[in-house]
Amino acid sequence: EAVVVDTPSSISDTKIPEKDLMLTTIDSSGRVFLTMQNPKYAGQTKDLKRKVLEYVAGKYQIAFTEAEMEKFSKEEMFGVPVKDLQKYLDATSTEEKNKYNTGIPYDSTNNELFNWVQGIQVAHFNFRQEQKEMIESGIEVKPKEVMDRIKYAIKADGNAKYEQVQKVINVFQNPQLNINTFSLITDLE
Repeated sequence: EAVVVDTPSSISDTKIPEKDLMLTTIDSSGRVFLTMQNPKYAGQTKDLKRKVLEYVAGKYQIAFTEAEMEKFSKEEMFGVPVKDLQKYLDATSTEEKNKYNTGIPYDSTNNELFNWVQGIQVAHFNFRQEQKEMIESGIEVKPKEVMDRIKYAIKADGNAKYEQVQKVINVFQNPQLNINTFSLITDLE
């Protein structure tokens, strides 16, 4: 993981989904990181992360090389401002990568988190539509290869300020994203 967080404890034992999950992590200093799964589903021609990166690249008018796209699709967790993403992907050591892993901006003047989440929503929706069309045309799709609705979770360090967590929730609840159902990850007491 790019960052380690010490989550607060709770008594809830609800399991976090293992499939179709977008995890937003907030560390103790308020930096935001994203983790998105990159499963292969029936009918996919490109992986989900690649489609998300293409969406964000279009928003910021950045051209990524094929090698950079491939590297990004293998990243588990990232927290890099878009302006540094190419340098991050071209970095050869963990130490060099960590230099750019400063967190995804999510303030009102530079809300890159909004664009990443919107990119995830768009890519996920498009893949689900492709699968629906496949199934309706009679192509058999195994149940484990069917994409579910995307699920969202926030994992915040116990020392993260409430205001920082609230800002991320506000991004989720922006009317354009309309994410009002999400999990808050804690440790079991």
